[in-house]
Amino acid sequence: MASADLFADQCYVIDTSSLVDIHQQEEDDPRVWQGIFGLIQVGRLRTVRYAFDELENIATGGRLPDFPLGRLGRLKELKRQFVVQSEELAPIAGRLVYENPSIRDWRQKDNAADPWIIAAGKLYGWRVVTQENDTGRRAKKRIPWVCDQQRPKVKWIRLRDLIENENFFATK
Repeated sequence: MASADLFADQCYVIDTSSLVDIHQQEEDDPRVWQGIFGLIQVGRLRTVRYAFDELENIATGGRLPDFPLGRLGRLKELKRQFVVQSEELAPIAGRLVYENPSIRDWRQKDNAADPWIIAAGKLYGWRVVTQENDTGRRAKKRIPWVCDQQRPKVKWIRLRDLIENENFFATK
């Protein structure tokens, strides 16, 4: 049984850091983007509005001037399928900020996505995909740390794990 078969029903919610790292670390490999777009189209990869807006601001606001605008355009085309819209996330995100003030106030524009990403993972049982710093003694109490503090824990993985789990580099 192939690795992708094991995760065929798994859904994910992706943070801005992972979308940026596709471009930076994966050398903009078209197979990774093809896999990302494919998961979005079948409803297995989602994000929150704050993360989408954050990526758009990074890509068009000069913080990542070499981000391919064609990729951003494709994400915009898929926005209805990609961005989760749920009023149910608000109380969960608010509670996460209250219990973990270091993940930022959701009302602040800079990095407002984190509590919403975790809330989506918690509410829907989706795996959170993030490149933020790991947990540990010197943890900044970012997405991985907050996910680990939830009961039950919110599962999180790295971009590399998503790529491997979904077998993006398999020849077809």
